[in-house]
Order: sequence, then structure tokens, then C-alpha cells
Amino acid sequence: MNVVMLRTHACRPDPRVEKEINTLLGVDNLSVKVVCWDRDQKYNSREEKLKVPNGAVPIIRFGIPASWGGGMKSNLAATIKFEWKLFWWLIRNHKLYDVVHACDLLTGLPAFLPCKIFRKKMVYDIFDYYAATQQTSSRIRKFLSSMEDFIINSAAVTIICSEKRTEQIQNAHPKKLVILHNAPSQEQIQQAFVKDFPLAEETKRVKIVYVGNLVEDRFITKALACAENMPEIEFHIGGFGVLEDKVKELSGLHDNIYFYGKMAYQDVLALETKCDIMMALYDPAVPNHAYAAPNKFYEALALGKPLVMFCNTGMDNVIRDNHIGAVCTPTKEGLESAFRTLIDKKNEWPVISEKMKKLFKENYSWNIMDKRLKSIYMNLLG
Repeated sequence: MNVVMLRTHACRPDPRVEKEINTLLGVDNLSVKVVCWDRDQKYNSREEKLKVPNGAVPIIRFGIPASWGGGMKSNLAATIKFEWKLFWWLIRNHKLYDVVHACDLLTGLPAFLPCKIFRKKMVYDIFDYYAATQQTSSRIRKFLSSMEDFIINSAAVTIICSEKRTEQIQNAHPKKLVILHNAPSQEQIQQAFVKDFPLAEETKRVKIVYVGNLVEDRFITKALACAENMPEIEFHIGGFGVLEDKVKELSGLHDNIYFYGKMAYQDVLALETKCDIMMALYDPAVPNHAYAAPNKFYEALALGKPLVMFCNTGMDNVIRDNHIGAVCTPTKEGLESAFRTLIDKKNEWPVISEKMKKLFKENYSWNIMDKRLKSIYMNLLG
């Protein structure tokens, strides 16, 4: 069986895609190819290799410039161009695949007709329910929801990334629904502890880390505003997005803010092992964030690092109920209070760490998700 995985992301890196590919390479008689969108450069298409622990797979990228965090309106022309190119690639290359593994609506839509015409199966993997991510009118959101529900109903299997996400798709009728939590794999965790990531500077301050999308709804600038009033802490920040230049500027103005830019995923985990507290900050005003299943949540559990989250954003109830971090309001004052609360509990960090690792192993580990994903494709193989 040949699988083509579709993504609106260049996969440099894309931890969830890489974990899923690595799992699929462990299924007998199954091969994988990736087709995706490179928003950073302009070119027709390029085929390279995407390396994962179990091997390497072909990856085809379409270079169509677009902004990160720019929203649907500013990226509309680029989105249409990508979907058109993807649609025709799937039409022209229909003999190269048996299953389309579409990640999110912007790849599910152009895959629908080719799958229908050539009788291919679709696995629809919802990283984010698209309508809930868009700041637009209720009429447009309703239309987008109906489109996504249509794709869900047509797919052989639908994947969501947490139990809470069932509320988002309550109007759809998936043929088969599987939950794959966004956990790092055992190999990624082990390598993180082995790899030595050199910090920008060795100090005795409490180290707070975030690496990911640098966009407005991650409240990263509000968190960094705490650096001035709290000289006992320092921030280690990496990633890319519309706020990249702003974060870089702040790191030049404050001696307790360090910026590393875009990072490979293994470097992300290695940096997190060197730090004390992690952040997974999502704007609770965005409807989709009530259902967020952040990479940072699972990474914090796996590495045993106390976590700061905002109220009513995805997994905050797990943090609160298990006393493994701090949940606060989305304000500078709320963040300062959360950081101080965790610093005051410094003596409890070893106990918190063990509790987090145990919770991860029993409920969220990729070992569990690996078996679920393999089961999907073994059933499709018959």
C-alpha cells in the first residue's frame, strides 16, 4: 500500500507528521510520500528526503510564499494556488498512491475529488478544526464547518488529537474516529536527554522556555514583558512567525531573554531539558484554543517540567487537577503570578516531575498512539 501524506507546512520540522511517518514505516507492505507547502520560498516544486528514525521518505514541496499567522484573508491567493497545485498533483499521480492521509481542511478539500474519481481511501487527520482557527464572520465560519464536516463524513477514518475535540465535530458523522494525542515519541525523548544543547549563557536564574509559532495568539510578548520585573528568571525562546523580529529585538534589550530562531525538533527537546519551566500559552478568546492539544503540554509531561497555561485552553484542567504547573489569566500580571507560584514550589519540582512522567506514560505516550495508528493502516490493508 502506498500512502501520500498532505500538509500545509514545509515539515522543517513538523513533529506530528514526522512521528506519524515513523510509525507508518513500521507497517509491513506500506510506503509513504509527503506533499506539502513551503511558505518561505518561491519555486515550482522540489523533491527531497525527509529523514525519521525508521528511515527516509520522499517529500515534495511546492514553494508558494505566504505569511505565518497572517490569517485567511492575507493568505487567500496563496492558499488557492497551493490547493490547485495539490489537486492536479493528485490527479496526475493517482497511480502512485492508494491512500491519502490529509492533514487539515486545506489538504482534505483538494484531495476529495481525486479520491472519489480514482477510488482512493482518505484518512483525515485534524490537527486543527479549520473554522475555529479563523477570525472571520459567523456565516463564513459556519460555511467552513459544513465543508469540514463533509470531508469528515467522506473519509474512511478521521483522526483527532484529544477527546475534547469530539465536541468540535459533533455535527459530523465519521465512519471511524481515532484519537492520537500529540506526544513526542520515545526515541525523541531519549535523544533529548542524550543531546547536549549549549545554552546561550550559563546562569543560576530560573529558566523558562518556549519554542514554537511566534504569533500574536501565543502571547509570547506578554510573557517576555515579565523579564523586566523578574530579574530572577530568564526566557529561552525559539521558533518563527510574524513576531520573530520583535522577539529578537527584545533579546537584544534584556540580558535575561535569549532567542535561538528556528530550531530542529531534537534541539527543541534538548533545550527544554536544560530549562526549569515550560509555557503553552493560547489565547482563550480564540474558540479553537478551548480544544488545544499543544505539543508543549505533552513535551512538558514527557520531560517532567512544570507547565504554565491559561485558563480554558485545552489541557489546562489536567494541569490544575494534577497540580503539575500553574494556570492563570491571560495577562502580564497573571503570568508573573504563575511564574512566582512555581518558583516558590521549587522544592517540589522533583515530585512534580515524577508525577508528570507517570501521567504521560499511562495516558498519552506515543507508544500508545503508535499502536492506534498502525491499527488504522493494518485495517485498511485488510
